[in-house]
Amino acid sequence: MIPDETNAGLKFEISRTYPQKFRIKFLNQKGKVLKRFVENVDEMPKLISISWVDFPSGNYYVMMKSRKESIKLLFIKK
Repeated sequence: MIPDETNAGLKFEISRTYPQKFRIKFLNQKGKVLKRFVENVDEMPKLISISWVDFPSGNYYVMMKSRKESIKLLFIKK
């Protein structure tokens, strides 16, 4: 995870040994999907950035799914 002093969004890097296509969802603490997109990830670190300027303070989740794995990240907006 990469800090964002402006609190305008969340950022993290991801890489994988073998190329994978991840379906990514950005959700609020109630489980409502706020954004949805697809990213191809390989051995080169990829920066994923999601703006949350228009959203209130609280807990947010990023769920990433490929055919081989699932990843769930928690972010807290102050």
